[in-house]
Amino acid sequence: MGHFSMETNAPTGSNLSANQHNDIIRDLIDRVERIDILQDALKVQMKDDLSDPHTDESNSEGADIISIPWTKPSMSRKRQIVGQSDDAISQRPMRSETRSKLLKGIAQGRIWLDLLIHIKSESIATISERHSLSEKTVRSTLSLALLAPDIVDAAIEGRLPRSLTTTQMLNLPGDWQEQSKVLGLI
Repeated sequence: MGHFSMETNAPTGSNLSANQHNDIIRDLIDRVERIDILQDALKVQMKDDLSDPHTDESNSEGADIISIPWTKPSMSRKRQIVGQSDDAISQRPMRSETRSKLLKGIAQGRIWLDLLIHIKSESIATISERHSLSEKTVRSTLSLALLAPDIVDAAIEGRLPRSLTTTQMLNLPGDWQEQSKVLGLI
């Protein structure tokens, strides 16, 4: 078996026209007898130079074989954000679903707090009964009404980091400065 060498007088590189390039590819394809896919290589068996590329007759004994190193691509994809460090990922804004849930909780907490302040007969028990919620859920939602104004502004503007969750916001201290420290915003 010899080594394959494609001799051509065609222009190379960027000097090739699209038609010339296609003609070279067609000529090369016409010269291929067989391709074997192995675990670590592709074996391309070329037709004997003496055979006519437009017929099915070929002499496989004198045919050239090209060995191309190759490995099968993985069936599972690795997904990652390319070109971003862990710092950049942690600085991404909060997911829109989380942000929406947080803003709805803040609004609901403010409504309930206003009811508790202005209506004497209103209580956590009556609110929880009216909305079919546990008293713990009502208390947690009420705590969102006490978030620092800068945290609420950041939530509205979409500036809260992705790592924050609504659950983390429920158990914050009452002091606004401490809230920002606990959340790592200052």
